[in-house]
Amino acid sequence: MDNIDFLKQVLMSDTHYWIVAKQNYASIYGDYKRIEDDIWFIAIDHNIQVNKKYEEITLSDIEKLSRSEVSNIALSEDYPPFQIGQTMHHIYKGWPVAEVKGIKQVMINAINLGAKDFYDYKVLTETKQSL
Repeated sequence: MDNIDFLKQVLMSDTHYWIVAKQNYASIYGDYKRIEDDIWFIAIDHNIQVNKKYEEITLSDIEKLSRSEVSNIALSEDYPPFQIGQTMHHIYKGWPVAEVKGIKQVMINAINLGAKDFYDYKVLTETKQSL
C-alpha cells in the first residue's frame, strides 16, 4: 500500500467528498508501466469514520478505508463516468471538497473543466465562488 499518507489525510479530514488522482498501469509491449492518472470526484462511504485525530488512526482504519468502495465520477477520461466497484487502493493524492451545500455545483464545475492535469482542479476546492 503506497498511499498510506493520503489515507491518513482522508481519515483526519472532516469531509467524505474529494477530487482525487488514481494511479493507472498498463502493459505496453509486455512491460507493465505507469500511465496517466485518472482524475475522479469521489464520495467516500459514509460508514467510514472521518474527522479522527492522528493518534486515533489504527491500521484497521487504514485497511478498511483502502478496501472500501467509492462512488465516483471520472473527470479526465472519455469512458463512462461512473465506475462500479472502485476502491481507494490506487488513489494517492487529492483535495477535500468541504461544503456539502454546494457539492452539486462543484461537481458540475469539475465536469465542465475537463482538464487532464490534476492540479487544474485544485481551484475548485479553494475558492468559495466554485461552491
